[in-house]
Amino acid sequence: WSAAWDMTRDAEMPARDYVRLVLSGIEAESDIGVVQSLFAKASLALSSYGDPANRKAALRTVTDRAYTLMQQAEPGSDVQLVYAQVFATAEDDDQLDHVRALYDEQESVTGLVLDTELRWHFLIELAAHGRADSADIDAALERDRTATGEKRAASARAALPTEQAKAAAWAAVADSDVLSNHMQLATMRTFWMSEQADLCRPYVERYFDALAEIWRTRSNEIAQTFTELLFPSVLIEQEIVDRTDRYLTEQNPQPALRRSLVESRDTIARALRARACDMEAGSS
Repeated sequence: WSAAWDMTRDAEMPARDYVRLVLSGIEAESDIGVVQSLFAKASLALSSYGDPANRKAALRTVTDRAYTLMQQAEPGSDVQLVYAQVFATAEDDDQLDHVRALYDEQESVTGLVLDTELRWHFLIELAAHGRADSADIDAALERDRTATGEKRAASARAALPTEQAKAAAWAAVADSDVLSNHMQLATMRTFWMSEQADLCRPYVERYFDALAEIWRTRSNEIAQTFTELLFPSVLIEQEIVDRTDRYLTEQNPQPALRRSLVESRDTIARALRARACDMEAGSS
């Protein structure tokens, strides 16, 4: 598994082949950590390393497989829970109908317990795809009036695919320092999402404009988190690499900020190489 992933990251194996490999072998894995890691890497391969033209079809294949495995898994097992979490990342309407029905407990899967954490996971994914709204989030928070519930609700609100939701999330973490560190982290975590890249594109320049002030006025921990999580990493484009290079040259930022930006910039450059490899495989 490790060798295959390294080859994918190094543009030696097309992302589509890595995803196929994972789907062909995932059922044989019983270690929950391995299953989670493989699906996380397959998701990254789809969103960052794969041909954008193939993403939707490939995601459908992954979520279809997860749905089948969820139903076939040992009832109540950890791997069944992981399959459910992966299925919830679906984007097609018919699959989202199932996710919403599971969330509303109008459908069920033998052994799958809809506990508080899984409910929040479903709700955040539904919110990101416009299948849940602020009223749903408020209702969920009313059921879970805990610190964790507050954080999950913040993530769900930031995930909503509207200009208003993104503006509110940005204002909460970039224009204000009122939120606790945990709440800021929860809000930043779902600001950039692959399927919302164009919606958030206007925040690329706002991000670079805000960096100096964030590092001047916030704690190192929050400044570092802001730099890493709000970097436009879902925009796999040479323009983002060039914009980062320009900032590094023109602003000559402090070492910690420079290091974080260089790492994020290199992540985009790596993804561009891997994406080119996958696009070549798709055209051959």
